[in-house]
Amino acid sequence: QQNTTPGFGGGLLKYHQSHPMTVQGCTFIENTALGGAGMYTSGFYSDDPTVNVLNCSFFGNEAAFGGGLYLYRGLQTIVNCAFGGNSAHGGDDGATGKGGAVLSAFDDTTLINCTVYGNTADEGGGLYSENFDDPANSGSVLIANSILWGNSDSSGSGQAAQIFNDFDSSPVVNHSCVEGWDGSLSGVGVIDQNPVFVDPDGIDNIPGTVDDNLRLTGGSPAIDAGDNSLLSPEITTDFDGGPRVINGIVDMGAYEQNLCIGQAGAIPPELELIGDEVSVKNRFISIRLPDSSHSVAVRVLFLDLPKPFEAWNDEELWVGPPHQVSANGASLSPIPPDYQYFLAASLQCSPYYAEWPDSEFVHIYHEGIVPGGTYRIQLIDISCAATDEGNFSPAVDASASRWGDTIRDFTTIPPGPPDGAVNITDVSAIVGRFGSAPDAIAKVRADLEPGCLDLVINVSDILSSVTGFQGLDYPFEPTADSPCDSTCLSLVP
Repeated sequence: QQNTTPGFGGGLLKYHQSHPMTVQGCTFIENTALGGAGMYTSGFYSDDPTVNVLNCSFFGNEAAFGGGLYLYRGLQTIVNCAFGGNSAHGGDDGATGKGGAVLSAFDDTTLINCTVYGNTADEGGGLYSENFDDPANSGSVLIANSILWGNSDSSGSGQAAQIFNDFDSSPVVNHSCVEGWDGSLSGVGVIDQNPVFVDPDGIDNIPGTVDDNLRLTGGSPAIDAGDNSLLSPEITTDFDGGPRVINGIVDMGAYEQNLCIGQAGAIPPELELIGDEVSVKNRFISIRLPDSSHSVAVRVLFLDLPKPFEAWNDEELWVGPPHQVSANGASLSPIPPDYQYFLAASLQCSPYYAEWPDSEFVHIYHEGIVPGGTYRIQLIDISCAATDEGNFSPAVDASASRWGDTIRDFTTIPPGPPDGAVNITDVSAIVGRFGSAPDAIAKVRADLEPGCLDLVINVSDILSSVTGFQGLDYPFEPTADSPCDSTCLSLVP
């Protein structure tokens, strides 16, 4: 960082060496040089040992030639690298500045899954390629799965500002995003659409500084737009160290679009809970999951359970696959066409990832969802590591109502939520649901079966409401030392 040299290689210099070299995970920031302010490599012949530059970033470097990276003869492979705010604007002799981000001169350069944004030069703000009409001293340039956008030179910000080819250079561009692409270069699968970075100029609105965020937002046309065949087998991670391929097809650029890394607001939004102030019934947690194009899992933490369930506090469970339950009194499978149904899901001990039904409530049940318990609910995307708490959505804490308290009163239709008191109104509400009375309360409010829920409204539920009316405690104990060992799990449909 901030190294200066009157010659070449402000940050790193490899000059006519006969050994291969790999530079990995390095950051080159605000270095200055005549050529290759970030890094300069050179060889005598095009078959010199390979130089690999992997998962490196080049920001704010300044040179006359090759602001970020100057590659002169040899075999160079650049993978998962990010270039931003580098510049090449000529020397004291008035020479033309070439290659704001990268200058490739007479060598074999392969650029794979790189992001090149906001770099400037007199010619070739993004990449400048030059060559000789001499097979013995010439090379080739291949650009694949990469993004070259927002770079500029004296010609503006069109294709030539992104990729400038001089002399007999003929870069090949495959499955990449190039601003101003006009098709004059060879290649397939190239798009000219804004890649929609998270915040390419960062908070300071200056490209080439450490706060720049060149990751892709959801909906970027660069997502799942690369070509997996262009990846070498050893490329398994992206710039952030996350999976290089998510959803089956590699993204363009250095960063795979990952909902868990560096994207403000990208973590799934907060859950929407049923009800007014009370969102957990006696035996169910009811949630509406947000619309998501990715599979997410729902975690439920037993935060504060009453006696005798307090031994299960701090246990972590996951919402399992939802299944249809008749909203009428009986449990029927299949549910007749004229019956209403709701989605219910039991808790289980491992994550279940799914694109959950849009706008439908899911009613969660388990032996450990008991009256008076408090639960913490969070989402996590399938691309995220569940071992990192920072990857989970904001938490929603909700408490179950008092034992037997199911309804406020009968003055509203349908009846209102619990009111904190257990009286004959609650008992009557359960009886009404048992008899499938018009405007009866929801089945999930009436299903009070202690212990293992049967998802049926019957005499047991009526008797349970009576015990609550009598002021008795929830009449059950855990069936196991751990909620994962609950005997109720074997009864789940």
